[in-house]
Amino acid sequence: MKSDNFKTNHLKLIMGLGVFVTVVSLSAFSLRSLSKDKKFAKAEKDLQTLKRAVFSYWKGHRLKYPIDVHRSLATHDPEAIKGALTDPWATDPKNATYGFIKGSHPNIGEYFILYTQGPRKDTEPKLNAVSQTIEYSGSGIVVSNLPTKKVN
Repeated sequence: MKSDNFKTNHLKLIMGLGVFVTVVSLSAFSLRSLSKDKKFAKAEKDLQTLKRAVFSYWKGHRLKYPIDVHRSLATHDPEAIKGALTDPWATDPKNATYGFIKGSHPNIGEYFILYTQGPRKDTEPKLNAVSQTIEYSGSGIVVSNLPTKKVN
């Protein structure tokens, strides 16, 4: 009889621990997911802010794009951007900011690309001159004055 009670209590303890471990694991996963969502929301907002600031700079500087997004934009319009915007994934590790590419193509003209490499640091956007789009893959976010297209 004593042995049966011991087995029952032991079984209840093991089941209780199993439930506890499951709850803790799911909570940790949810917390990580929530943190990742916050980073993506921040990056999307920041990239749209930077895009507007680049257009503002372009209008105010004889249709020329800035040389960077951490100094030029903040000094051009301190009301729009109060200092450099920090990329959650530090695409530009030197300045902890977002990536910025500007270029020119004979059939397209000048263009710019703002991006974050994302959590896996696997996003490198490139101009597709034939389709006149900016193509990218990976876990990051890309905005431009040209249409963007995510490819696999």
